[in-house]
Amino acid sequence: MKLIKTADLDPNKNYLFGISPHGVMSFSAFCNFATEGTNFSEKFPGITPHLLTLNAQFSAPLMRELFMQSGACAASEKSLKWILNNKRPCKSKGQACGLIIGGAAESLEAHPGRYTLVLKKRKGFVKIALETGASLVPVFCFGENDLYQALDNPKDGYLRRFQEVFKRFVKFGLPIFWGRGVFNYSFGYVPFRKPTYTVIGKPIDVKKTFAPSQEKIDELHRKYVAALVALFEEHKEKYLTDKNITLHID
Repeated sequence: MKLIKTADLDPNKNYLFGISPHGVMSFSAFCNFATEGTNFSEKFPGITPHLLTLNAQFSAPLMRELFMQSGACAASEKSLKWILNNKRPCKSKGQACGLIIGGAAESLEAHPGRYTLVLKKRKGFVKIALETGASLVPVFCFGENDLYQALDNPKDGYLRRFQEVFKRFVKFGLPIFWGRGVFNYSFGYVPFRKPTYTVIGKPIDVKKTFAPSQEKIDELHRKYVAALVALFEEHKEKYLTDKNITLHID
């Protein structure tokens, strides 16, 4: 796994990283923003990352301790605002929340060689950025969808219908996937040996706005999506084997 920096981040500001795609397991997000495996602190001195994940992760013993030790928080409006509004009792500036925008819905789109993002109607993170004044940072994880093979699930098929119902009630996706085994390379649940490159784009400065209008939210959302698409197009030739892959926004 590689973490690629394209711009400096001012440690006197707070940031909201919009991470895409989710993939099956979000390994890129975890390794880059919840561990020092890719030397985050060296690349971004003075910035403290917080990976936002499902609240259920904090209910399971061992998994809970793993996430809490890493500085992760529940993916909720309350958690985001607590961090970005500088209410923490220790260091108040230089906080960065890493949010996987597409969430469980996007995990059902994780197929090798395809990049479909669930983003068009996801605007809550933009509203929080406006309310807190946190700069928005587009982040794209090239290769995340290649770590597993998933059973094809077209939107009009029975499998996708079942997955959507399951997600509605249980709050997480149920992609049917496989990778390699511990002692074999043909079948198992260990990810395939594929490179991933997480590119952190340039921050979009946001002016703190009390009770932002829908017009302001929509405008900033369009700006963020445009920046994410531009980031993908700029770097896909370097980090994707197939240079003709296109990005789809749903």
